[in-house]
Amino acid sequence: MTCSTRWPGSAASMSQTGNYFGGSLGFALLGTVAAAVYRGRTGGGSDSLAAAVEAARHLPAGQGAELLHGARSAFTAALHVNGLVAAALFAPWPC
Repeated sequence: MTCSTRWPGSAASMSQTGNYFGGSLGFALLGTVAAAVYRGRTGGGSDSLAAAVEAARHLPAGQGAELLHGARSAFTAALHVNGLVAAALFAPWPC
């Protein structure tokens, strides 16, 4: 890339801005994927693993354990899907 000698910092600032924008967009994408998988696996019954842990405290032992098991399984599934999506995004593309 050629840039004017009058504004040598412009190219660097545009590169840095693009880098931050891409990173932010990537975090947003992976966060959205994780939330969608988690909510899908829990049937929309819990917004987060922390909310499921808090709700399980107020349930009888058997029901609380079942809720926690489902929430942990959903969280693990969301992490696995996130790993696959990230691997697909960062895999080298053939030219």
